[in-house]
Amino acid sequence: MTVSNGLGLLVVAARDNNSIAIVNVAKMTLNRTINGFSLPQAVVFVRGDKALVVTNGGDGTVSLINTMDFRKLAMLKLPSNADNLDFDSSSGLLYVGYGEGGVGIINTTDWSLLRSIQLLGHPEGLRVDMNRSLVFVNIPAGNYIAVLNKTNGEVLGNLPVTNGTGIFPMALDSVHHLLFVGSRSPHELVVINAISGAEITRVSMPGDADDIFYDSANSCIYISSGQGYVTVVKEVGPNSYQLVQSIATYPGARTSFLDSKLHLYFLAAPQQQSQPARIIAYQVGS
Repeated sequence: MTVSNGLGLLVVAARDNNSIAIVNVAKMTLNRTINGFSLPQAVVFVRGDKALVVTNGGDGTVSLINTMDFRKLAMLKLPSNADNLDFDSSSGLLYVGYGEGGVGIINTTDWSLLRSIQLLGHPEGLRVDMNRSLVFVNIPAGNYIAVLNKTNGEVLGNLPVTNGTGIFPMALDSVHHLLFVGSRSPHELVVINAISGAEITRVSMPGDADDIFYDSANSCIYISSGQGYVTVVKEVGPNSYQLVQSIATYPGARTSFLDSKLHLYFLAAPQQQSQPARIIAYQVGS
């Protein structure tokens, strides 16, 4: 999911329907559904919210959509399974994980593929460090986080994640140089020093963690888990973290998004028997 505060819209990649849903944030109502995608995975606004990017896991394409009429402007083809992404608004560069081990760097101004970086395993969470020229990419198959130069794509090193598998979601505190990684076995939040790679601490949490967001305003980490919980972990002191709340949601409600400007945390709950698929908004703050 992604939000444009200027447009007042929340966009949801509805993977199983090969569509994206456009939601009015103020009214929390569905504006429209746009079809014609191929297992859409991730979305982000670019070009000052005048365009929307959609990655497609089915055919490996990355679509550029006009937000005035939501028509496709352009498309780039990656080798396969275009998946998670992160956008550096200061440079206009988009980083997209794909295939069995690749990250594509796309110039969103002229919509060109600048380069592809090869890694040892499919990339999951990507996080651009706005304070340093780095991109962090977690590789579940290798249980490590690759550190890339965000300008030229050079692989600078790897940060191993030990005693944990299924490290799919990741968040970054770029001010204090901390990475928050969700391990699915065991079910733990792992806090890692993003400079040295040293493990700082671990916090138990519900299983099947899929999205993690860090809120610098209140030093909290929000985690959505397929087991049916939103978990809140708070920094209570230097290098000390505590699970403060686990909110029961719905089984399979794994996808989420934090809008730090509106102080809202959005959770996507899938269709269940008589209950339709829906978006739930939580107010966050200290």
